[in-house]
Amino acid sequence: MLEITYKTAQEANPEVKIFDNYEEFLQGQFLEVSVFPDHYIIVKAILDGKEIGLTDSTINGLFNYLNTL
Repeated sequence: MLEITYKTAQEANPEVKIFDNYEEFLQGQFLEVSVFPDHYIIVKAILDGKEIGLTDSTINGLFNYLNTL
């Protein structure tokens, strides 16, 4: 399971989206109109119960990280 807590802008309230697995997230980002814009800010990402430490705290950074798994 992948749980993403994100913000649409720096001053926005955090929102949460849950995916059954990280492949579902990756597939959604490959769509012509992706699930999330690349610039959304990641507050926290949890994969299979463990928080992911990202060096780039954006949707694009999470996408790049998960593509290495």
